[in-house]
Amino acid sequence: MLTSIALLLATPDAAACGGFFCNNIEPVEQAGEAIVFEVDGVQNQTTMHVQVEYQGPATEFAWIVPVKGQPDLFLSNDALFNTLSMMTEPRFNLWWDAVGTCDFMMWDAAVNANGVPSPAPPSEGGGVTVLAQETVGPYDTVTLAADSSTELLSWLQANGYALPDSLDPVLQPYIGERHNFVALRLTSGAGIGDLSPLGMRYDGTTPAIPIQLTSVAATPDMQLVAYILGDARAVPTNYLHVELNEAAIDWFSYGSNYRDVLSRAADEAGGHAFATDFSGPTEPMRGMLYQPSFETLDLASSTGPADFIQRVITSGIPASSTILEIFQQHVQVGAGYDATSVYNCPDCYIDELASWNPDFDAVAAAADMDERVFTPLYMIDQMFENNSTLTRLGSTVSPSEMTIDPEFAFNQQMAADVPAWHEARLVFQCDDEEYTDTWSAPKTLVLSDGTAIHIPSDQWLSENGITASEYLANLQEPAAVRIEQTSGTGLPVVIFDGSSLVDDFIDQHNAETDALEGRKACGCSSASGLAAGWMFAILPLFGLRRRG
Repeated sequence: MLTSIALLLATPDAAACGGFFCNNIEPVEQAGEAIVFEVDGVQNQTTMHVQVEYQGPATEFAWIVPVKGQPDLFLSNDALFNTLSMMTEPRFNLWWDAVGTCDFMMWDAAVNANGVPSPAPPSEGGGVTVLAQETVGPYDTVTLAADSSTELLSWLQANGYALPDSLDPVLQPYIGERHNFVALRLTSGAGIGDLSPLGMRYDGTTPAIPIQLTSVAATPDMQLVAYILGDARAVPTNYLHVELNEAAIDWFSYGSNYRDVLSRAADEAGGHAFATDFSGPTEPMRGMLYQPSFETLDLASSTGPADFIQRVITSGIPASSTILEIFQQHVQVGAGYDATSVYNCPDCYIDELASWNPDFDAVAAAADMDERVFTPLYMIDQMFENNSTLTRLGSTVSPSEMTIDPEFAFNQQMAADVPAWHEARLVFQCDDEEYTDTWSAPKTLVLSDGTAIHIPSDQWLSENGITASEYLANLQEPAAVRIEQTSGTGLPVVIFDGSSLVDDFIDQHNAETDALEGRKACGCSSASGLAAGWMFAILPLFGLRRRG
């Protein structure tokens, strides 16, 4: 779980980072955060989309973001983040296969197993200059220049921003590099649920995460996920790059320990490292979020609240919390009724909706849809059209490790395709004598590179009260099979290659496993392929539907 500080991608020329604080100057617990970062080398601009989710009470909300220059602020849409997560989240699929003829038998299940007031108009003074002030969706924003971190912090606190004194020392490096600062808080009447994704556009083309500001209240091993769009694969330049040890992945739980393996791999690289979760072409994302039919959707002529909601939910617009917020803002639901049920079936409550909303304003609701949904979705669609490659980089960092701002570059020489989908095979070694079914047969986990890891039969595991995942726990180290230095040019420089070490651990493990049941020769090399014998996936299918 992430807490307190929102990490925003940026550039050294236009750095951005941020923090959330509540009215008692304590960090507000942050439940999740995602960033999309587009680099336009022709225009020398960076565009950033940020989504933050958090839990906990907050009667006030404050966010400070260091930037260079004066950025353009705009609303984004959380459908972007939903789609990217669906398309790029690392997933681990385990297929069942067999050597010989196996009778299927079920094995032990254990084996499978709120509004706040707007700030007073800001006043200049004390070495702080107001460069801009505007309202962007639910946010009141102000862009500031300051001569010192102490003056900046004092100005913000005096103008109603609930920021702690402990920010002073971590603001100083950005003051020294002549950054400006964007401060945000919710507008009067807006609640915590109104934290729409925010976008920012500014000069600069070198992505980076100013992580030092985050150290004020970050949790140990806080997760970082960065989506970077450009003309090639993105790589870290002043942090190391790690490749994870597939033997350390819990394939029997669909890779549920992936984040733990990533965290340990980053620690093995000194706490400053990223893994490439995904890299590939943007074509699959194009047209998924915005359709030309949206341009002819006449929401302003809706005859009432039920008609308005019905037009929205049947139009093919990607579902998002932003749409729900618009519904909640413009269409009230009577006491005792479940709002979700009403919004999902407006035709079931036509009369009730009309009586609850006698002053429903279709024009105002349509204007909000245009500003907060259609305009951002069109811009997002153009972002995928204008860039050939999307990279997802992941890491975890603890506060004590937040001493260097990680920077990224695009590398044309490295392979652009890094799939998010991973596969392995669980091969049962059956015969016509002793091992005739999947319950009694020993098995082998075959990784994508052909590495074979022996596992006792399900019968042996059950009798010994241990799961297959627990049995393989001795293969968790090293978490990083390779640690390397990447840059904007050339191939990576390998700093640590643990492949032989991993092989030695697996060889020892296999020898010990074979001795348990007098195991016969495996005969299950990767050459048998996924089509050999019979097979079926134990990972649920993830359906991807193009909206139209």
